[in-house]
Amino acid sequence: MDDIKNLLSDLHSQASDLRNSATMALWNRWYFEAGKVAEADIRKGDDLLGLQQFEEARLYFKKVVKAYPNFC
Repeated sequence: MDDIKNLLSDLHSQASDLRNSATMALWNRWYFEAGKVAEADIRKGDDLLGLQQFEEARLYFKKVVKAYPNFC
């Protein structure tokens, strides 16, 4: 729990590299908490967002929300 508190604190750092690192670490923890199948779908949706394939990304996120309603 202390590591999460430290990461949350790092989000307020003046150092952009520390903020970015904390952001990525928190996202990775969140992805991992969903389980391997959900994590793969979330990451695929995120990749599709980066490619501006919004409708395809939405379908992956919708799949995760439907399969894991208590996760979201």
